[in-house]
Amino acid sequence: MKNEKEHTMKALVTGANKGIGFEIARNLGKRGYDILIGARDKVRGQAAVEELAAEGLSTTYIKIDLNDFDSLHTAAKRIDSLDILVHELCSCPQ
Repeated sequence: MKNEKEHTMKALVTGANKGIGFEIARNLGKRGYDILIGARDKVRGQAAVEELAAEGLSTTYIKIDLNDFDSLHTAAKRIDSLDILVHELCSCPQ
C-alpha cells in the first residue's frame, strides 16, 4: 500500500502509437508508470491505449502534434505533472 507521500510516476511518450515509441510506452508501463500515449492520429492513439490497457497497463491517449502549436498548448493544459518525457522522433512519412 502506498503512503500518502508516494505518487504514481507519469510518463508522456510522443509517437507512442507504433514502433519504438509504443515499445518504450509498454516498458515504462510495465515498470509502473502511468503512460500518456502521445499521437497525432486519434484512432491509432486509442488503439495503442486499448492494446496496452489489455495488458493491464495504465494508459491514456493525448492528442499531440509537435508541428501544431495549438495541439501542444492543449496537451500542456491537460498534463498536471510529468516525471518522464520521451520524444520519439520519426522521419517516416505519415
